[in-house]
Amino acid sequence: MSHALREVETNARKLSRVDRASLVRVLVRDLDRESQLEDEIALAWAHEADKRADQLDRGEVEGLDLEEVLRRARTHLSKPPSLDLTSTPPRP
Repeated sequence: MSHALREVETNARKLSRVDRASLVRVLVRDLDRESQLEDEIALAWAHEADKRADQLDRGEVEGLDLEEVLRRARTHLSKPPSLDLTSTPPRP
């Protein structure tokens, strides 16, 4: 347990029972939101994977082998970052 967490715990224990319960509700709600977001992201990636698999099956796109993907990634990562602030990044 980190020092910061121990300090928060110590301070939380000084709160009234009602305030501690409120704090717990806030923290649990926050964790639930994070979990829900993770679920939404996983679902979006599953849909994207299905879409791409369908495109491959229909011959609309061509797959690349792992070696080619890695070669392209290494080439891309070895270049200095672009400072072009006028363009927007591609959307996934």
